[in-house]
Amino acid sequence: MRRCQGKKPLTQTQRQALASDLLLTYIAPRIEPTAVRARSLREAARFGSTLTGEDARTRSYASLLPAALKHAEQLEREELPGYTARALIRERLAEKIEREVLPLSTARWLERYPMRLRTARQSGSYGVTLDTGRPVVFWDAKAGLSRLCPDDAREESMRLQRRYAPTLEAWTECSRTHRLTYMVFTKPNSARGSLRAGMEKIFADLKRIVLKSGEFPAIKGALAVLEAPLGAARDWNVHLNVLVMHDGFVDWGKLRRLWHWNVHMQALPRAPGAIGAALRELIKYAVAATVAKSEYKGEAHVGIYNPDARGAGGDTRSGVGADIGSDGQLSQHPAAGACLDHSDVRAGDAAPGRHAPPMLRWSGAEVLEWLEAFHLFRRTRSYGALYDLEAPEPEALGPVAWLGRIQWHGGRYWHRLALLDSILEDKSALDEGPQDPRTRWQRFRHRLKLEHLAPIGELTMTVNDIHAAIEQHPLMREPGSRP
Repeated sequence: MRRCQGKKPLTQTQRQALASDLLLTYIAPRIEPTAVRARSLREAARFGSTLTGEDARTRSYASLLPAALKHAEQLEREELPGYTARALIRERLAEKIEREVLPLSTARWLERYPMRLRTARQSGSYGVTLDTGRPVVFWDAKAGLSRLCPDDAREESMRLQRRYAPTLEAWTECSRTHRLTYMVFTKPNSARGSLRAGMEKIFADLKRIVLKSGEFPAIKGALAVLEAPLGAARDWNVHLNVLVMHDGFVDWGKLRRLWHWNVHMQALPRAPGAIGAALRELIKYAVAATVAKSEYKGEAHVGIYNPDARGAGGDTRSGVGADIGSDGQLSQHPAAGACLDHSDVRAGDAAPGRHAPPMLRWSGAEVLEWLEAFHLFRRTRSYGALYDLEAPEPEALGPVAWLGRIQWHGGRYWHRLALLDSILEDKSALDEGPQDPRTRWQRFRHRLKLEHLAPIGELTMTVNDIHAAIEQHPLMREPGSRP
């Protein structure tokens, strides 16, 4: 690793140059789609505006209000707090890299990281699909750093699920001997300064000892994800989370002897629908951003689960491990959390009471070594039947009506439903109190007796429906017009 101990923090000119570089590289390609969404939002805020879907059917924006209100409430109550927590993590990490890491490094790719983290997900649009009423959020800019940004890591896990889950689920349906086993392969922790070497070695050993040795012909494929958090002794806990596809008997005891170091094994369920839920949880955990999941680190637990052995009472464990419940979710067995969070697995135990520090408490030199080790390194690799699967097509959303905006301001996310702004104020009811947008909508709906507005998933009301309701309402007709 290169060091430049005397390097000073970036000047204002350097910051502006990086910002310009960032604009041209990451933001400019999104300007045109952003303009399209902005026009849609302006139309949503105009009373009486309509939109035409791909089916050539004209709809009124007002017909989307029931679904929009429902999703806006869900967004404010359930999703915005999570967005805010992850945004604060990005901000703290950007500050740490800028203050403690950049003075130690001359790498140009690293200089962009703080700006990419700070400008990510500052604003976005949300709406509903016209076909199903499904809520959609589209961010104007993202960091593109799945190892550091918790939101990017969540999207990476969904991408892996779309790519590998169909093949893995189909595997268990081939026959009773086709099974999936979740495994964690560990090695003695790597010393400071040797993280990259330890990462390369554990992948090489997985191929040499397990996948390519010929000792385990029943293993037909594997999906491996590497993790390397800092251990309690300030060394690197390099380990692999692996989903193994096998057909027939596997001598797990022999595998553990050949690997020599600790191995955890856990059979995944075969019940219909259960395999998908288990895979989603395992993949989501394995690719989660280190900075987000390193805040809590428990003591490591290592056991071996032997899915081919049969003990008394149907217990198949030799050693203690996590179990899969009947619902396909990872159970809350006392060892379950530790089996999925090998925070400090070493040949020798750390001192009692010591825990691995979270990433935001690493030193600048430790963060730098971690970033340099993972730079241009593939931490997710597939083998055998899972190798070189075609990337899934982007999910088709269909036509989307953009109805509101999300904005980061004052240390939290705020949202505004532009569609509510289109509802006119009822001047005949000013004495009833203030008319916020939601109140105006309820009074407008009551005046026109639009209780038949379609619920979510049935967005069928058109502009003609509203005009017909106005014509039928005596208070809404213009003076002198005929009924």
